[in-house]
Amino acid sequence: MPSAQTYLTLSPDCSLRLLEEPCIYDRARDELYELDTEAKHLIECLPLRSDSRQAQDTDKEFLRFCLEEGLLLHSPECRPRKRPRQSPLPSLRYLLLHITTRCNLRCAHCFLGDVESVDLTVNDIRRVMGEFDELQGLRLLVSGGEPLLHPEFWEINDLFERYSFRTVLLSNGTALADPGIVRRLRAHEVQLSLDGVGPSHDALRGAGSFQKTLEALENLADTDIDLSVATMVHAGNISDFEALEKIVRSAGVKEWNIDVPSPAGRWRGKGALMADMREVGSILNRSFGGGVHHDERSDWACGAHLCAVMADGSICKCGLYADSPCGTVSEGLEMGWRNVRRVRLNELRCDCELIDECRGGCRYRAEVAGDRFGKDPVMCAANGLLR
Repeated sequence: MPSAQTYLTLSPDCSLRLLEEPCIYDRARDELYELDTEAKHLIECLPLRSDSRQAQDTDKEFLRFCLEEGLLLHSPECRPRKRPRQSPLPSLRYLLLHITTRCNLRCAHCFLGDVESVDLTVNDIRRVMGEFDELQGLRLLVSGGEPLLHPEFWEINDLFERYSFRTVLLSNGTALADPGIVRRLRAHEVQLSLDGVGPSHDALRGAGSFQKTLEALENLADTDIDLSVATMVHAGNISDFEALEKIVRSAGVKEWNIDVPSPAGRWRGKGALMADMREVGSILNRSFGGGVHHDERSDWACGAHLCAVMADGSICKCGLYADSPCGTVSEGLEMGWRNVRRVRLNELRCDCELIDECRGGCRYRAEVAGDRFGKDPVMCAANGLLR
């Protein structure tokens, strides 16, 4: 039994998030725990003296669970936290933060295409991070271009641990072949791009890039940083996925995201590299790991909890909609989020019984296929609906 000099408090990596329902978010494990009214009230009252009446009267099963899961702890220090505000509805849970357009590769599938070098200022990045935290955000996805090429990346890197959300660095991995750079990272997770084995990866990303990505995987496996991998399916890597899965699992990857390039940027006109959708479905289902916390009771279509900030300071539904901004960093992240054009499930022209699971898939791909409210052919392939 803890002494009278300890306090019941949230663990350092845990925070109260007021989303559609109140939750505890554990950024270290990327887990979300929904709270009932009584549990929410207790968490709002923390820290409490461990021997206080309120702590003693707390539901014993709930308290035991939270202590065993590491959500709560008994601490000798009493450090009050700022009380969170209610999130907008729908909640902004995931933010893609494109800090630069600079890149050292010229990938065939890059949705940005050929653009000039633009960098989001550190002041704007700091502002966005603070606003995202206040809006109850869960995962900040730091991207580019190649984010490590931002001229002030290491100053940005030092910001990663200052907030209560989880920071995920999206990288092509070439710079992370240097173990010295890996040791300096402060992100909770790094997601590397691995798009084939040997020549099939290099065909998409450039000669020699596969070997550097393997070195980055090895370097990251020697750290406490969580590791995830993103793979794009294309005509040249269809036969690689058994070998890819061995590489991914042996590296201790916690999440493997497999997708198909969207018809944007440099990928337009790359017919010879495009995979046959009838071959793609079983490959997409090799994905594993979580990484997305949907509100299953919501009536919003896919993407309802995500938006993007581009390197020029514009805010948009996602990077694929960069030509249709809904705000700017100077106007504020919340205003941009409230202006995002969303689609409800009942607006979709999908007659499939899996609609509640797939949420309609990517609206950009549906638009390119001819109907913003129509079917996403890639999601249909994943669900085995293409013949």
